[in-house]
Order: sequence, then structure tokens, then C-alpha cells
Amino acid sequence: MMAHIPMNVSKEAKKILVVGGGDGGVIRELCKYKFVDSIDICEIDEMVIDVSKKYFKEVSKGFDDKRVNVFIEDASKFLENITNTYDVIIVDSSDPIGPAESLFNQTFYEKVFNALKPNGCCVSQCESIWIHLGTIKNMMTYGKKLFKKVEYANISIPTYPCGCIGI
Repeated sequence: MMAHIPMNVSKEAKKILVVGGGDGGVIRELCKYKFVDSIDICEIDEMVIDVSKKYFKEVSKGFDDKRVNVFIEDASKFLENITNTYDVIIVDSSDPIGPAESLFNQTFYEKVFNALKPNGCCVSQCESIWIHLGTIKNMMTYGKKLFKKVEYANISIPTYPCGCIGI
């Protein structure tokens, strides 16, 4: 759903950035859209990609698509000098602790906003509505300072805490 919601909001997005998502599931879904020209993925941990390619071949098969470009680095640094480039940015991060902590603040989303084209959209992992209301409230508050429209969607995923994750 992290891939399909923005692809249906942003009609015929050509250039996409996935932040995190090293398992390849989001890019696998993005590769289904033939009108997409390029998919950049910025993953901080190359081992996540390697393990997924070795053990989760069906999930990671999008890495074989010629439109996919892999960047192994911190997304916050990657976005520092990028402006007006992407139609869609999907932040498929882990929880806001450790390496992903920097992806849950207004400074990061200012970089995301600057990297998007004028009518671009962003979808971000936003925790479970049942146990992370503080994180959700913070993200919604600074999101509304930057973006024209900010909404929260709840996705049913049985393996996540409380059986759901938000975007």
C-alpha cells in the first residue's frame, strides 16, 4: 500500500525515491507501473538488501529492474542538495529509534519537501495508531507546516505491533 496510494494520488509519476525499503517490497510494487522512468532507493544498510536478495527473492525482485538505482547512504544526507526532482517520495523506514531516528523530524521532511516537484507527494511510515499517538501527532503537525494536504492511513499488517501500521 505504501507504493499504490501515492501512485494513485500522483498520476503517472515518472521519478520516484524510496527511502529505506531495503527488503525491496515497495520497489517491486513500483516496478508494476510501466509509466515510471526511474526509481531511486536510498538505503542506509546494504546488508538489508543483500539478505533480502538471498532469502526473499520474490520480495526483492524489483532490484533487477533496469529503472532501479541503489544508493547506500543516510537519506538525510542524500537529500541535502536535491531540489525539485521527484514526483513521489516513499519513506519506508524502520521505527524512530537508532539509524531511522533522523527520519522522524521536521528537518528531514523539509528536505523531502524540497526534493519533491511542485505537485509531488510523499508517503511515510507513521507507526501504529494504537500505540504511537505521540509520534503520529508530531509527524502530522510538522507535515501540515510543509505540505498542502496531510492525511493518516491505517494499513492492516498482521506481523506489525497491534496488527497495523500507519502511513
